[in-house]
Formats: sequence, C-alpha cells, structure tokens
Amino acid sequence: MYFFPEFSVLIAYLGACTLLQISPGPDQMLVISNSIGRGMIAGILTVFGIFLGILFQAPLLSLGTASLVATYENAFDILCAAGATYLAYLAYKNLRSFFARYSSNEFQSSREVNSNVIFQGFLTNVTNPKVILFLFAFIPQFTVPDKGHIGLQVLILLAILKINGLFINGSVAILAGYANYRFSSRKSHVKWSSLFSAIVFLVIAAIFWIQIITR
Repeated sequence: MYFFPEFSVLIAYLGACTLLQISPGPDQMLVISNSIGRGMIAGILTVFGIFLGILFQAPLLSLGTASLVATYENAFDILCAAGATYLAYLAYKNLRSFFARYSSNEFQSSREVNSNVIFQGFLTNVTNPKVILFLFAFIPQFTVPDKGHIGLQVLILLAILKINGLFINGSVAILAGYANYRFSSRKSHVKWSSLFSAIVFLVIAAIFWIQIITR
C-alpha cells in the first residue's frame, strides 16, 4: 500500500514547497504587514490562519476538484480573480488606515484583532493564485495513481506543504515582529507600514489581474 512518497521524491517535493513559500507573495506579505503593524503575536496568528486554509483545501483535493480546475481554465481564472480582488480590498483597508488620523484598529479589543488576522490569513491563503496553482497543478504530479489511494496521497502532500509553511512563515513573523519591536516610534512606524502594505497588495493584485486578462 502506497501512502507516503519515496525519499527522493519527498526531498524534491520539500524543495518545491520551500521555493513556493520563500518567494514573495500574498501570504508572506500579509504576515510581514501584520507582524510589523500589529506585533509578533498578530503575525503568528496570521500564520495560523494561513495553516487553517487546509480545512478548505483538503476536501477540494481529496474529492478530485484539483483535476476539475486543471481541466477548466475558466475555473482557475475565477479563483485567481477572487484572490486578486481580495488583495485589492486589503490594499484599500491599509490605505484607509494610513490616511485616517487614528486607525480604527487601535480601538479594537485584542480578541477582535486576533480573530481578524486569523481570518485574513485563511482567506488570503485559499484565494492565493500561487497556492491554488501549486495545489491543483503541481501536487498531483507527485502522486502514483497505479498505487491507489490518490486522495490519501494528496492529503499527505498537502499536510507536508502546510507544516513546511508553518516553519517558514512563522520564522518570517518572528523576524518581522522583532524588527517592529526595535522601532522606537511605533505609531509612526505602523502608519508607514500600512502604506507600504497597501502598495505591495495593489501591485500583486494588478499582476494577477493582468495575467488573467492576457491569458
């Protein structure tokens, strides 16, 4: 019975996962933004929200939705468009925070802020076109159909991806949170980090929309 990839395949897969997660993208930028703007704990909770994306992605992969999205390009474009739209919304929120004299987040309770960043991490991950493409087009290539249990194989590969992401994005959250701690003028820093995040999210959203339109 074949459940787990062979060692050589596992090493190659881990390398691909690492390259995916260290390259700049919506997930990583959201972690950096929340870690710098709201502190290390908020960044780590964002990473946890990204990990929770497995709750949405696992059923899609195990039910064979991956092949559906890979077959129908329009389905992939719809998912990408949803991700690009959400990134534009995050950019809008950061811009509003930058231009406001007092950020609304300063008056939110700690519990409300924590739930917000977890949800942001979750939604950004499940609508991240880079992650969608990896899940639906790349993970199935590491399965062995003639060994059976395809659903279980892809779930194991997905779990490896998400655990690897916990370590990489968690490290980013800690480093960005520490950088935030080192700044003496926190309010000014938060203000400018909001503008930076807004610009980055807008650029990434624009790139995704251009790719969708020109495909």
